[in-house]
Amino acid sequence: VCPNDNVREASPTTVVEEAFREAKRLDALFTTYSSQGPVIRLNKGAGLGFQTVPEQLVEILLLSRSYTETTGGAFDVTVGPLLSLWRSAGQSGEVPSRSAIGEALTSVGSDKLEFQGTNDVALRQPEMSLDLGGIAKGYALDRVAHVLRERGVGDALLNFGHSSLWALGSPGDTERWRLLLRWPSGQQIGLASFSDQAVSISGTLSNTTTIEDRRYGNIIDPRSGQPVGRDLLACVVGQNAAQAEVLSTALLVIGELSGIELLESIDGVEGMLIEANGGAWTTTGWKQASRFSLL
Repeated sequence: VCPNDNVREASPTTVVEEAFREAKRLDALFTTYSSQGPVIRLNKGAGLGFQTVPEQLVEILLLSRSYTETTGGAFDVTVGPLLSLWRSAGQSGEVPSRSAIGEALTSVGSDKLEFQGTNDVALRQPEMSLDLGGIAKGYALDRVAHVLRERGVGDALLNFGHSSLWALGSPGDTERWRLLLRWPSGQQIGLASFSDQAVSISGTLSNTTTIEDRRYGNIIDPRSGQPVGRDLLACVVGQNAAQAEVLSTALLVIGELSGIELLESIDGVEGMLIEANGGAWTTTGWKQASRFSLL
């Protein structure tokens, strides 16, 4: 964070602490790693009717459902049964059978999410489970950016795990925040710079499991139930971090032709898809939006 004369009512340290509190609160709200979290309670109550959940969980689920429609099902937070199936496959060392994948797919689909009133949500089928990993980080980053803006912070680079970023304003000595893009292996790709833009970087094989001498990544196509088999890296610039995160994941799933076409159809969005073997595809406005240059 670059403090400036517009920071009012609180010291820069206090503002940063407030931003971290908001991030921690949202992590507790959306995590699937805590048995006390509302997402886990929803998953445990799948098929048992409506549950009352926090307002922001309803908001992110409604937002996620709209992105499922936008991406033609390439992004879907009900992908939990497939993620669980492939995690089990990694532990057993056996690729899931076609019938097992087909069975898991019957419990996937945001059309099976039901909403009632303001705070009631139901997972229609007993085997359904939610995983917000493809949107929650971006959503939380947007909320943190909002906290900083409300406190008068206009210049800050927010970085959630090197994959979701908000470039607010500029660092002061230059007009844009400069970023070095890398493969998960550490190999450098190129330089990019951003200002007042949300950025998401996603890869297919950043976390892999080896089954029967073949690497499988953790990006699962909710439509087919299969992991994305290519070694790809996607970078998307969006109007907000939730949008950028969803679309960078969807770009990996959809691929270069339909994926770039999808990004081109959405106002304020630009992106790039790179394959480890050297292939690269970009939207028409990517270079201008990112000032990207290969190394």
